[in-house]
Amino acid sequence: MEQVISTSSDKRLFFGGHPDDVYFQNLPALHAGNQQLVRLVGRLPRDAVVLDVGANIGLTALAVAAEMPAARIYAFEPSPHNLGYLQKNIRRNDAANVTVISTAIGRQTGMVGLNLPPSGSHSTVNRHGIIQASNVARVPITSLDRWSAENGVQRIDFIKIDVEGFEQEVLAGAAEILVRHKPLVLMEFNSVTITFEAGISPWVFARALASVFDIFSVDEGGDLRPISDLRRFVLGNMTERGCIDDIVLRPCEGVTVSDIRKLGSAPHDAGHVCTE
Repeated sequence: MEQVISTSSDKRLFFGGHPDDVYFQNLPALHAGNQQLVRLVGRLPRDAVVLDVGANIGLTALAVAAEMPAARIYAFEPSPHNLGYLQKNIRRNDAANVTVISTAIGRQTGMVGLNLPPSGSHSTVNRHGIIQASNVARVPITSLDRWSAENGVQRIDFIKIDVEGFEQEVLAGAAEILVRHKPLVLMEFNSVTITFEAGISPWVFARALASVFDIFSVDEGGDLRPISDLRRFVLGNMTERGCIDDIVLRPCEGVTVSDIRKLGSAPHDAGHVCTE
């Protein structure tokens, strides 16, 4: 089964996916909602280095690749259900500037259990270790800091993170990148997965983020708008916007690697909040 998506520059992208996958079924709406990200990335240098953490079947990676052919895009996806579609979609669209890395991203290095829904999307890292079950895959995991060091990646301009409640681990494992390169980070803030997968309050998580990052929303034109009232943002996320928002993070002035790594030690007291 294939869906065709038109980009803002009238290019056509072709996507294969599992017919029962809700993500694949809603691809046109998801692509429309992705345009703020595409416009934001479009303001980066033409040869930007972009990391897509939680690439799924390639919607974000291919949309960015189509608009920025000189960019280098690394698409991280651990799910065996999604990997085949991701690789086929990249070949189908001749996206030579997209490289697939078939590993989970977090704070540790080794192997981890990945909970697999029947149709592919919304996989989650099993926080109870690697268990023997038909719906749990054993997959490699590494940190962005280690991956970038091992592969000699000297520049990172933008990171997209959509990892179903594992965000704080990804950020903690990217502390050196964030302090050294200061990339913009666009991340899904999902109150449901933060609560049920990370096991913490969305308010606690938001406070922890605000202790080390300036936090922004993105308007339709790709402009950043500071989120100054964090409590109002979290309340609106939970009661008005279906528990899902895209936010942009930028490391606060003076933040250290140690400060960011503490994000992987939840729950904790967030302390100072940059945006307040």
